[in-house]
Amino acid sequence: MTMAGNVNIPFRKRLEIGETQISINVPRKFLNHSDRTFGFQTITLMPEYQSKQAFAYNMDPASELQTIVSHDVQLQVTYLDGFYNKDSTTWSHTPTTATMGALLKQLNQHFDAKKPPGSIWPPVVFDWVHLVYMTEDDLRKAHQNNAEEFYGVEYDEGLHGNALPPSVNSLKSFNNMLFPTNITGEMLEFIRIRMFLAANVTVAFSNEVLPKLMGFTESQIPARNSKNQVAFANTTSHKFDYFLGYDPITNKIPTEAKGVKIHLYTTKNFLYSPLGTFKTTRGRERVPEQLAEDYQKSLSTLGRFVNLFLNLEFVKAERKFKITYPSNNFVQIDILTKPIVCRQLGHEPTEVIKHKATLPPLPLDVDVKEIEQKARALVYDTGMVVVNLSQQVSQQNSYSGTATMAILEPFFDGVMRNPPRSEMPRVQVTYFDPVLTFDLFRIGDDDQPHPLDWKVGAFVQGLLVGKV
Repeated sequence: MTMAGNVNIPFRKRLEIGETQISINVPRKFLNHSDRTFGFQTITLMPEYQSKQAFAYNMDPASELQTIVSHDVQLQVTYLDGFYNKDSTTWSHTPTTATMGALLKQLNQHFDAKKPPGSIWPPVVFDWVHLVYMTEDDLRKAHQNNAEEFYGVEYDEGLHGNALPPSVNSLKSFNNMLFPTNITGEMLEFIRIRMFLAANVTVAFSNEVLPKLMGFTESQIPARNSKNQVAFANTTSHKFDYFLGYDPITNKIPTEAKGVKIHLYTTKNFLYSPLGTFKTTRGRERVPEQLAEDYQKSLSTLGRFVNLFLNLEFVKAERKFKITYPSNNFVQIDILTKPIVCRQLGHEPTEVIKHKATLPPLPLDVDVKEIEQKARALVYDTGMVVVNLSQQVSQQNSYSGTATMAILEPFFDGVMRNPPRSEMPRVQVTYFDPVLTFDLFRIGDDDQPHPLDWKVGAFVQGLLVGKV
């Protein structure tokens, strides 16, 4: 604190591409004087070109390069009629599958082989558990340790393991062991079937015969739907859900099971994935290959939530990012994120990257020798920037109803500053709302305010002063 009750608050704020607002927190300890008002003493707007030049010269401190940068991202998925088509997803029981073990194997092989193009896992998977071991922390290990009970011999990975489709073997919540061959009456009392449905999948049986053979009780079996089918639905949009048969199974499949059919549907035709985060660092976001590597982790994870393949890479020879979508014409994926992310990927600075949008090549890097000239051209082309207080106050300008706190003009060194010796307005700050938020606009040739709309990030720095 200085003499006469004046206080100084230095600040430096980063503006991402497309951003036009900064906030400065006034410490409450400075709000102890009712007559103190706050305004800028100096304020400077600098294009990020100089920062890029420092990065090229390897001058940035490690702490800055390691600063975490994160942006929200979410998938908007639309399923079209035909995602589950009749020929590829309908299963019909045949007399050759005379035992439950053979039936489960056939079901799993069918739905894995016929899963919709672009899917990571089968839409439905059947496994089995022994009631005594299903509460163990490591379900797979518990079943393996007791393999002699199921097969009459000790566990052999080659004989008893990897019974499920390869794509789900890596999912530890599944029991990937061969269905028991050492079947006894006592054993059947403890064996239960689990039916796993991938996110947003509905499995519909043509009648109740097969669910009952699998141990599903009357109370578990849904009422017939409008198509006269028994439909089990996973209503979540981000994970497998499973149904556990409450009753013991029937090991030998009777003849009345012949002709039972299973159909698949999407539970919802439109869904949002969980909210994800594109995360990288200040250093890595400036290297396209590293940015793609970091963003790819989040994008593929969101795809896995909805059981769809997604990939992001940077094609160096073409200088552009490439998003690979599921090879399926019956699903559309829009990527919802911030304009800064779209701009980073070469897209227009919108809030959505539409399904199968082609990302254009990135502009060539500016030669570091031309950095200052480029910055100078940008600020002189901008001409003038108005800094308005977002909050309503009594001193208002002519077009927004808020106070103009500073006018920034271009200077030959490629930055924009408030003119020297210009008197700038001051406002009061309340103890209950100590954050001042400012909007930056450029004034266009039409004499009207417009978004800053620079195609490069920027820094706003200066000194906010409180005076009595």
